[in-house]
Amino acid sequence: MTPDDEYYTGSETATPTSTSAIEKRRSNPNHTNDQRQKAWQKNINLLWQEIANHKNGTMFMNPIKKSYAPLYDKVVKQPLYLKTIKNRVRDEFERDVVLMLTNSLMYNKEGTEMYLMALEMLDDVREQIRLFKSADGYSVSLWENDSQQ
Repeated sequence: MTPDDEYYTGSETATPTSTSAIEKRRSNPNHTNDQRQKAWQKNINLLWQEIANHKNGTMFMNPIKKSYAPLYDKVVKQPLYLKTIKNRVRDEFERDVVLMLTNSLMYNKEGTEMYLMALEMLDDVREQIRLFKSADGYSVSLWENDSQQ
């Protein structure tokens, strides 16, 4: 079984493979998930920006003040606003990427190629998300306590 096989998990061997095998996997054009994820995030952000820039967008940006709509929270059980939607997309994206990588760490034996790739990618993803959030003024992170480690 090779890393390109559909059911390859990296657990097939307990010994790590050579760096060249890892480099081959990274250079494989079939493994462009990172590029696709970045493009998806960019497109979602552009779409959100277009919606927010709509002539009525500012009315839906933030929670409605009670002084303007005193009964709103009694009538509307699941209020939602553009800023909340933007934060949810980011949070869910981050959670899903972290879950994918931690699943690999849980399943694969420590020291295997897949384990090492997932570990490396998790470290890189943490840094990418930290940079993204700091550039966007978004401070909440799944790893707030990890920065001390």
